[in-house]
Amino acid sequence: MKSTHCILPLLVSVMALAPMASAENLITNGDASDDVMIFDVPASIEGSIHEGDPAEGGAGGKPRSFALKILAENDGRPIGMSVKKPIFIDYAKSYRFRISFLSQGDGIIVAGGYVHDGESSQPLENADGRVWEYSMKTPDGQSVLKFPSTGWVDMEATVGPEGSSADFFWIPNSLRVGLGFWITAAPGTTVYVTNLSVEEIP
Repeated sequence: MKSTHCILPLLVSVMALAPMASAENLITNGDASDDVMIFDVPASIEGSIHEGDPAEGGAGGKPRSFALKILAENDGRPIGMSVKKPIFIDYAKSYRFRISFLSQGDGIIVAGGYVHDGESSQPLENADGRVWEYSMKTPDGQSVLKFPSTGWVDMEATVGPEGSSADFFWIPNSLRVGLGFWITAAPGTTVYVTNLSVEEIP
């Protein structure tokens, strides 16, 4: 019988060098690579696809984005919008939510979403009767993003089953989750949005 002593180390080395498969992004066109607006844009906002990086000096590494220009006040209330297509999840698994913003105007943004079951259009509620929601945070842990900003600011959250290391825990019957945000800013302000993703994590 031939010895396998030399073959095993080689196999181990090949496996170690093999690239890990990237997680599937459950949001199609989250980087604005297609000329398709993925948000339900309200009448108070003009939505378009922006070519070129609006970051200072164009150095943000994001060649395309969704440009959302505020046309009118919303009676002092935030203007909300979300991804059109439903995002289906398995509430026994964990997911990472990401989104990137940039704006040279004055204002604030809050990002996050609600969850639904397969039957009702109403968001699911916690055991205490409150609507369940997750909120995304900036790298310095803030749930409210204040702008202007010269560069892109990423917001992120993880959601998983009870007992996981995620920021938020799914509730029973979670099936479909939203990813949206609320903008408070003056008319004429343009907010750029890109790199939306929802990916399963171990």
